[in-house]
Amino acid sequence: SGILAMLAFKFGAQSVFATDLDTAVEEACRDNFDRNSLKDADFKLMVGNLIDDKQVQDAAGYDEYDIVVANILAPVLIMLTPAAVAALKPGGKFITSGIIEGKETEVADAMKAAGLTDICVRQLGEWRMVSGVKGQ
Repeated sequence: SGILAMLAFKFGAQSVFATDLDTAVEEACRDNFDRNSLKDADFKLMVGNLIDDKQVQDAAGYDEYDIVVANILAPVLIMLTPAAVAALKPGGKFITSGIIEGKETEVADAMKAAGLTDICVRQLGEWRMVSGVKGQ
């Protein structure tokens, strides 16, 4: 749907690079961006797996982003963390959500193992958000 990208623009992002596994997301993003008056936004979408596809990782770049966001289940977030951290600038923040209650410690541990600091866990009902900061 591109919801995280659209929110990033609504909150002031100048550009967004997004990845998704589902090819249907391309058309959905175009439609949703048009409906939300973002059709001219600096938005790049690549279909592929940031976790283990070197081509996607290289296209995303390294030490490029102030913020990386992901909203998906904890097991995927755990696998995604090293690639997300590699994409972050020093001092950048990795923000994750979509984590069911009881799984937040596993995500926080993966962030610590990847070198993130200032780990923060927040909750809303049964859902959790975990974030961390890449060291300088």
